[in-house]
This record gives sequence, structure tokens and C-alpha cells, in this order.
Amino acid sequence: MHINSKREDGYHNLQSIFQLLDYYDELTISVRQDGVITRTSGNEDIPEQQDLIIKAAQAL
Repeated sequence: MHINSKREDGYHNLQSIFQLLDYYDELTISVRQDGVITRTSGNEDIPEQQDLIIKAAQAL
């Protein structure tokens, strides 16, 4: 980010560069009749009780 000239309203014009990245996760959600929430993940570093995906599903 580069701070350019100061404007009449006291704010500064900013110049910045952005790079779009193709990082994303794919989620598949299926409703179970018994209401149990499970996950299949390649990342076992996050315990299920701390997983934000599980918490979001519980909130729904």
C-alpha cells in the first residue's frame, strides 16, 4: 500500500495492489435423519469441538 496525496477533506488517496488467489475449501453438506453432525477431513489438527464448521452446523 502506498499513501498518495492528501485530499481537501483531510483524507489521503491510497494506492494498493491485490493478487487474487485460488485457495478455497470444498464443502459437501448432507442432512442426516438422526441429526448427528460428523465431518470427514484431511486435517486432524483441529479437534471437532473447536472446529468452526461443526459449530456453524450446530447453530443451524
